[in-house]
Amino acid sequence: MRVAILSAGPRLAETFDPSEPFGARIAVNAAAAVYPCQWWCCGDAQTFARVVPPADWPAPALFTMTESDSHFRNRKSTAQRLERHRMVLWSEVVQRVHPPAEATNWSITAALALAVDLGASEVNVYGHYYEGEDESNVTDCSGYTLAKRAENRERVIRDWRVVRRWAEGLGRRIHEHAPAHHAEAAPCT
Repeated sequence: MRVAILSAGPRLAETFDPSEPFGARIAVNAAAAVYPCQWWCCGDAQTFARVVPPADWPAPALFTMTESDSHFRNRKSTAQRLERHRMVLWSEVVQRVHPPAEATNWSITAALALAVDLGASEVNVYGHYYEGEDESNVTDCSGYTLAKRAENRERVIRDWRVVRRWAEGLGRRIHEHAPAHHAEAAPCT
């Protein structure tokens, strides 16, 4: 099965063609409000509160760190929205596919573990592009400024590489799509 991971990076729209067919789409964080998907990898309730997929789209399954995060149910608006989503915990997938510990450090790495759990033979990653990227760019695909993005950049890259090697070791083909004007550069490998 071909799976698409739609990262919330600022270059998502430059790399993803929504007409391309996939067995499953996994949106990471803010990408869930940009393109419809079957899965939404959103590790924390703060992001869930900020990102609202359009109500006329089918509600994706919420793949999250913990259901006990009181912020999901803290506010009436998020508690009501939560009812639309089936919730699957990162720990459930970890128990089934046994990824490296780095898989639960970030939503993008957890999304790759989910793709493996879903049975992906090929994973196409869009919007997660670092090679040659302007390091000062701290805005996601929805225009939200992520102050910690630059600070976390190297750790995300390191952890992504570990989880990617694990998935490839299981026979999964991973394709990271770079913007056309960076096609000659190797994506985050």
